[in-house]
Amino acid sequence: MLGKTVNPLLQQTAQAVQARVPQAMQMAFRRTVMAGLTIMYSPQSHQMMLQQLTKPGDPAQNVAEGAAKLVGVLYKQSRGTMPVAIMVPAAMIFMCDGLDYLSKASGAQITPQLLAQATQDVAAFVLQLLGISRHKMHEVIAQGMHHAHTRQAGAQQGTQQGTQQGTQQLPVAPAAGGIVGNAMGAR
Repeated sequence: MLGKTVNPLLQQTAQAVQARVPQAMQMAFRRTVMAGLTIMYSPQSHQMMLQQLTKPGDPAQNVAEGAAKLVGVLYKQSRGTMPVAIMVPAAMIFMCDGLDYLSKASGAQITPQLLAQATQDVAAFVLQLLGISRHKMHEVIAQGMHHAHTRQAGAQQGTQQGTQQGTQQLPVAPAAGGIVGNAMGAR
């Protein structure tokens, strides 16, 4: 296992995340996670990590935001060479370690509900990092579902309509902004 997590629920989650990373991406994933954990637990950034994890507000959101910021820092340090496909899985490993650290430091209970909320939040923050808002994500999913339905109907009718609609390009998202975008250097 890659992280320092000792909580069984978080260990299972981290192992499941790692198992879902495609074999071709495992080496880049491991390098990213190891670099992130080095930053997370380094004496230079320890105080910053504590501030992020213990700031007022929702603990799941605080941990998720910190994990996404860390991915943003790593992406920036890689000069854009980090594969986008490993950003969410790496952030999830950092999230698990952050939740584990939070539970040790403050006695916070790590429940399946807290973990589920943190997982949703970390995915949303990484999407924000990539310049994709929750609203835009829901639009793209709805558009994709509409096109899939149209393609299926077109294939059943033997028409070309479904094929033509299925090849539409998705809109390009604007650059990341906000607190997570600032982790990448966006202004």
